[in-house]
Amino acid sequence: MIRTSRFTLHALLVVACGVAGYIAGSPADSAASAQRTLKWKAAPRGSDDPRPRRIEDPVQELSRILHGKAQKVDLLSIISRIPAARMPEAARLLRDHAEAEQLDQGKWMQLQEWSEITAALYFHWAEIDPHAALADAMTYTQRRDQKIPAISGVLTAWMRTDPDAAYRAVKDDEQSGYLARDMIVQLWTPENIFENADRYPDKRGDLLGWYAIGHIGDRARREIMLEELRKRTDLKERSWVYALLFRAWGYNDFEAAMNAASKEKIPWLEKQLVDDNLEGTHNSKVFRWATANGHVPNGPQWEKGYGFWLMNAPEEARAWFATESPKWIEAGRNDLVAGFLSAEINRPNSILDSPPEARAARDALTRHWQTWHAADPEAAARWLDTAPADISTMLRKGGTP
Repeated sequence: MIRTSRFTLHALLVVACGVAGYIAGSPADSAASAQRTLKWKAAPRGSDDPRPRRIEDPVQELSRILHGKAQKVDLLSIISRIPAARMPEAARLLRDHAEAEQLDQGKWMQLQEWSEITAALYFHWAEIDPHAALADAMTYTQRRDQKIPAISGVLTAWMRTDPDAAYRAVKDDEQSGYLARDMIVQLWTPENIFENADRYPDKRGDLLGWYAIGHIGDRARREIMLEELRKRTDLKERSWVYALLFRAWGYNDFEAAMNAASKEKIPWLEKQLVDDNLEGTHNSKVFRWATANGHVPNGPQWEKGYGFWLMNAPEEARAWFATESPKWIEAGRNDLVAGFLSAEINRPNSILDSPPEARAARDALTRHWQTWHAADPEAAARWLDTAPADISTMLRKGGTP
């Protein structure tokens, strides 16, 4: 049996609660969430320290904390004293408290404190008996924001001693499997990532892809993984891992990712990289690179990305459109022009447009569609049938909003 020290418990609880905060979709990032556990750290003992010098019943003391009847207590010291036989009782206390208080995202501060206590308790339990701790944690079936802290506590402890067993125990559960995946790949290196992933054939692509995403900013790790991918031509998940790796790289540095993609000699990779980054923070570079290299806009994703570009740099986006749209008309792609003009009208911040700006956007689309309809009524009508409802209604009324 592994004995739990409150110092080890505290250090690893920071990790567990950080992951819990991230997975639960908290308004704070995982690092901030984790750091909040430090408030439970033991305070220096002084003459004015009101904490009990001896804890007679740790489960009863835990109940007092939950009900706000204990102050300035060393939570981790109390939890570390709960024996294995009484862990189910302590876990039931937490569950009953959450139900009684109706803890959810609407009571964020209370839920956060409860989550920290829960992760600590299940961490301690998992160091004693990970199978029992996991079985109990998995019974949180109704509430995701209550289940994840319990699971994170179990997995953080279990990953220290037997990461393979910990991952296999939950890999097929949707929520817990994602959390275990995030943890286990952090233990791997570029040199053993493929060897380790091969041990889980049914999850290999997911594990390799997540490792690639998590280490995309590390040039050395990234290059080692790319070199291995080039060799593993028989890997059935090879395309999937390539796509995830370059997608994450493109989010971080589109130009560098595209330069590297062009050297991989994979026909679909450049187009995939463009499509994945049309709505990203660097989408102005994406649009310019794409059109300069012969990529023709195609589909709603391009239109939506253009709408975001208009939000961030409207003059720059409109200048690009003014240059490219005549080429599309010449090539017979009036639908592209209509789609982009519609995207400007319906972009997320269009409500902020002044009346003249809003009218100018509507007039531009109306003129284009009417000209198109006069030249090719069937094609213009087909596009109108698939246009957003507000755009279709406007144009059928002759451009009147």
